[in-house]
Amino acid sequence: MMNRSGFTLVELLVTILIAGILLVIIAGVVDSSSKLTNKDMGQMNASQNAQGALDMILNDVRNAGENLDTTIGVSGLEISDTNKEILIRKNITVADRTLITRLPICAVSGTTIQVNGTPPSGTSTLCTYGDADANGDDDNVQRWRTVFDAQPGVAQSAILYTPPTTTGGTGQVARVRINTLGVRTGIGTTASPYRTYITLSASSPSGFTLANNSQVILVDERRYKVTNDNLVLALGGQTDAEAQIVAFGVTDLDLLADLVNPTATTTTIGLTGPWARIKTVQVKLLARTSDQTATPVVTKEYTGTMYPRNVASAASNLTTP
Repeated sequence: MMNRSGFTLVELLVTILIAGILLVIIAGVVDSSSKLTNKDMGQMNASQNAQGALDMILNDVRNAGENLDTTIGVSGLEISDTNKEILIRKNITVADRTLITRLPICAVSGTTIQVNGTPPSGTSTLCTYGDADANGDDDNVQRWRTVFDAQPGVAQSAILYTPPTTTGGTGQVARVRINTLGVRTGIGTTASPYRTYITLSASSPSGFTLANNSQVILVDERRYKVTNDNLVLALGGQTDAEAQIVAFGVTDLDLLADLVNPTATTTTIGLTGPWARIKTVQVKLLARTSDQTATPVVTKEYTGTMYPRNVASAASNLTTP
């Protein structure tokens, strides 16, 4: 009888079935391993993302109020736990720690403020125009223009300031956004003097006039806020819509300040402080992992506390133009 080698149909089917089962098992192990790896990577990336954002905020809190002349009555930082927002304010300096020049308010019309040159009515020793280097720009305005030129098309933050009328009194301050710093107008004659204007994003607050020696002070601001489950950063006078995302998946920003004289805690600090009473600022971020399939979504807290070192700095080490 002839001996035939090979597989029978039944043997072949059994072999295919066993191979299929083994492939399913192997694929399941590989998929499970891949998901665990992706989850671990997602958690690690989320952790680095949130921790890096927290470190950035704390560093800014530490330097809040740098070179800021607090005698004008403004705070080096503002916090709002309700709005999930913290604003860091510093002054802008030029050579030798000299504060960038304040500009006088020579005239106001809606959103437009004249900052040099003869006022529309009368004269003023404050509202002058000087172009010592003959470059077609007022010397004081020229310093401002370097800031605007460094960030084309970006609104800048400023403080309108009216000095107190009595010794030891309180002046008036308001925060504004400057959309544009115009080029000079006029031809330099008595009938058509040189003038420079700034344009605000909204009408100028009332009470700031040439008659009470009001001024415009350009400041550097960094504003962090949680919106749409992201932490964003607005520079200068940028709006929320213009802000850049610095950390994804941040769902909450809790803020708390410890105060002294007297001892207290607060979740709100506004434009006028109390800056001199701030002891520490606690910042807490709540961030989710980047694994969007997890149910419930896994979140983690990142907390840090910082002392704004410039609270103790004296304004006397700065030169105010």
